[in-house]
Amino acid sequence: MRIAKNNLFFVTLFVFLLWMMISGQEPKPVIHIGCSEVDYYPYSFKDENSNVKGICPDVIQLVAEQAGYKVKWTIGSLTDLLEKARNGQIDAIMPVFKDEIKKKRLFFPENGIVWQENFFFTKKNNGLGFKGNLEDLKNRPIGVVEGYRYGNKIEEAKNLNKIEYPDNRKLLEDLWSGKVKFILGDGFNVPRLIKQMGREGKIVLCEPNEGKSILYIAFSKYRYDYEGLAKRFSMEIEKFRRSPKYSEILNRYRYPPLTVKLVADNWEPFYGEKLTGYGVILSTIREAFKRAGYKMTVEFIPWQNLLEKVKNGNYDAGCAGSYSKARENDYAFSDEVYNCGAIVFLKKKGRPIQFNTLCDLKGKRIGIIRGNVYEEQFDKASFLNKIPGKDEETNMSNLLRGQLDLVIINLRRAEFLLDTKFEKEKKQLEPIEIYRGKEVPEKLHLLISKKDEAWDQITRDFNYGLNQVKQEGMNQKIEGKKGVSDENDKNKKQR
Repeated sequence: MRIAKNNLFFVTLFVFLLWMMISGQEPKPVIHIGCSEVDYYPYSFKDENSNVKGICPDVIQLVAEQAGYKVKWTIGSLTDLLEKARNGQIDAIMPVFKDEIKKKRLFFPENGIVWQENFFFTKKNNGLGFKGNLEDLKNRPIGVVEGYRYGNKIEEAKNLNKIEYPDNRKLLEDLWSGKVKFILGDGFNVPRLIKQMGREGKIVLCEPNEGKSILYIAFSKYRYDYEGLAKRFSMEIEKFRRSPKYSEILNRYRYPPLTVKLVADNWEPFYGEKLTGYGVILSTIREAFKRAGYKMTVEFIPWQNLLEKVKNGNYDAGCAGSYSKARENDYAFSDEVYNCGAIVFLKKKGRPIQFNTLCDLKGKRIGIIRGNVYEEQFDKASFLNKIPGKDEETNMSNLLRGQLDLVIINLRRAEFLLDTKFEKEKKQLEPIEIYRGKEVPEKLHLLISKKDEAWDQITRDFNYGLNQVKQEGMNQKIEGKKGVSDENDKNKKQR
């Protein structure tokens, strides 16, 4: 009987393998994934049949299939799952935030699954205002969920009195009772809980958001091929997030696409709040983000404020700037968005200013804009008398009055100002090349805040969208129209 059973097993195995050979299929390898959150709608939760559902498991299930894996799920606390990962019982954990503690046991891929935007919440009419300055909350008790990340800005903030809670529901209960005056939470799950608790309109979300945190699938470092596995999944996640299926999953849970908060100054004729579609550069940026699956809002503020606020993470990105190594600490640079043409010196006609090298301009009063990047040799030339001005219009006025000898400026920008602001005086000024016979082009990039936890992801996604725009020839169409109007833009703010 035992022999018969053994024969039956081998016959069955032979038939199975023969069928696999004939069909050309191979059994899929199994990846064992631990789900650490089952009450975290819409990111991950258990349905009425105790199945793992939500944006993160739905995405990872399909991504795993794309990568050629079959998923086996294990549900448990993060502590238990980390121990299982250490013992080789599971291959990965999701959804998890990236921090130094988890990175000791888990390897995080380059691409995350989904972002959540984080906000402060408070009781309505409690007399405590918040408009984005964390100093206003200094030493006030602020409720947070233990183990959650709320973005680099919050993590790096000093003097925040953070009190940890086990979950968002307990946070809201203590906010309502007055034990804490503010809580931090994501802009989707917390409003949903507020509605469930019958406190809609009584507990309010404070604008602006306080940054974004990313949910990942992370791989056990105790699996022999964890780096290769993470790289494979990262590539598949990146492709999947740009596919219609990803949008379908977000729509299924009524989850909005990530909104990028952009800030710009007025720099006509290239971009500005009075131009159609905000001008050629902002129109191109909007189209690029659209193709990467993002929404974009724009505010207009002066250039110096822009640089500081993007650096500090008040905005996700700024439009637009030239690359310099000195800026790399604070900003990530997208691929080139637009070549604005030559940078030149502007001088008054009849002034005998002749030079062959920058050294010949020693002692000349040269008007610049503080914080601007022009050209590497010029920027490094500390021997030059560079006089910072409020803006280019002011510099040109000072040039006409004889208070400056030269102004360094983009040629097309200078021509625009001469045609619109200095029409009567335009014949008094003329451009000259910075280097004889050598044009110095001004190439602009999107400046992306490195204060934002998602900066590298945003940069990659934007570059993908920008490449799509260029391949489709959309940038040339935008150039021809001098900007594409957006009739649905309801986020324009005047400053």
